[in-house]
Amino acid sequence: MIESLLSTQVQSFIEAHHSDDPAQLLLKYKTVFDLPISIIVDQIIGRKKAADKLPSWHSENKIIYPRVLHIEQASSELAAQIKVELLEKELRYETRNKVLIDLTGGFGVDSFFFSKVFKSVLFVEPDSRLIDIAKHNHLSLGASNIIYFNSTAEDFLKSRTVNHADIIYIDPSRRKKGNQKVFSLNQTEPDVAALQPLIWDISHNLLVKASPLLDIQQALTDLEFVKQVSIISIRGECKELLLSCKNLFRSEPIVNAI
Repeated sequence: MIESLLSTQVQSFIEAHHSDDPAQLLLKYKTVFDLPISIIVDQIIGRKKAADKLPSWHSENKIIYPRVLHIEQASSELAAQIKVELLEKELRYETRNKVLIDLTGGFGVDSFFFSKVFKSVLFVEPDSRLIDIAKHNHLSLGASNIIYFNSTAEDFLKSRTVNHADIIYIDPSRRKKGNQKVFSLNQTEPDVAALQPLIWDISHNLLVKASPLLDIQQALTDLEFVKQVSIISIRGECKELLLSCKNLFRSEPIVNAI
């Protein structure tokens, strides 16, 4: 599918119709060069969103985009860079020889930016199509130190495929079936709080990306050993809540706005 999307014919069609109404394209065509029109429309919408959200990805013409929902759930380029800076500070700028596990790989934005400063990144994702897209994009962008695992977060942790990581990152889905949004950590998929005992068997450090609407006091109740809460605002809008946890940390967490 990726090779077909990158063909000259398909790329020319995408370029010619980049300003068209996606809804009208879906009504007008069923397939384009033997590809479902829905996949073509995903590329058109994805490129538009990436222009602002992921400018360095938008400038690379070989990037493949997944369904719109996955792009919307992904971190922006700026938010991903902020997370990298936080982790570098947490690990005292010694990330070059360290391993990070991304338990919710998704579209792969955060993993890509983590790979710029970590020795290796382990990318865990249950959707094999997303893995294919992420792997292709990562290689197109020059990232070759990412290892991919087609697995749920829980199964990966239980398998003990890896016995140690310097830090584990998780960005749980905040949508239930039917596209219903949820905000508390025990309603997300996966349930971060339930996974913490398995996480502590592998790493002493955990970074959780949560909804900006999450109640901080509730988060501190749901999660163990929260060391720092970072509220990320970009262009005047609160975008992410980051919870840094360290195994057996018992003091009062620091709360800061970025």
